[in-house]
Amino acid sequence: MRRLAGVVLVSLAAFVAAIAVFSSPGRRGCPLAADKDGSYSSRFEGSVSLNQSTHVLRVTRDGRPVSGAEVCINTEMAGMSGMGYTARGHELNPGRYRVGFRYAMPGDYRANVVTRKGAHEVSTPLTVKVGLTSPASGAGARPGRARVNGSQAAHGKGCPQTTGKAGSYSGSFAGRVTMDQSDHVLRVTRAGRPVSGAKVCVNAAMEGMSSMRYTARGQEVGPGRYRVPIRFRMAGPYRGNVVTAKGGRKASIPLSVKVGPKG
Repeated sequence: MRRLAGVVLVSLAAFVAAIAVFSSPGRRGCPLAADKDGSYSSRFEGSVSLNQSTHVLRVTRDGRPVSGAEVCINTEMAGMSGMGYTARGHELNPGRYRVGFRYAMPGDYRANVVTRKGAHEVSTPLTVKVGLTSPASGAGARPGRARVNGSQAAHGKGCPQTTGKAGSYSGSFAGRVTMDQSDHVLRVTRAGRPVSGAKVCVNAAMEGMSSMRYTARGQEVGPGRYRVPIRFRMAGPYRGNVVTAKGGRKASIPLSVKVGPKG
């Protein structure tokens, strides 16, 4: 009898754990032991980009919408196991499920969609290409440039191009730079003296990851001090340049910065 009671308790604990895993908002929160079924298919609706906080997932079986199911998605950046997301779907209409998470980095992601309906639980593989911005990211958006957390993230170098050398100019961020900051103060000097009244523009890209690029124009907040609206999405070393224009002269100043985690 005690042995039977023990078996019942273990089975109950496993059942509760399975429910908790499916409901978990944490990474890899979906069940990992679901069956494979080639008749199921999943895909994101439309383009997927960094400026979206929700996405619509289409789930079908033999080409027909799967309605009334519990849907959960695990997604992870290819080659970066730490860049993973998990979300449960909310059905909007037959076969269309809204999942809520925001990708922090553009690139290729692999995923699996777990669909549960009744006692049937199926895992469907999925790949997605995450871009910098959605084509429909708001009125007035210009091609090749997107609004990212208040800063302009450019596909190319968004600052005016110049062959002017830095010479006696130098530029550096004041204080620590971390992921939770939405703007930073850039100090610009020439021969050690503050450069005031200039037009200042910053390009910065993460070392080894050219797609993780930011561009922003500075607003002077004090002599030689310019506020630059950029929110870095990933910690690590960045390199770039500061284009400074004053009185018909332009100079490109090398810039390097170490971005820390949320501080």
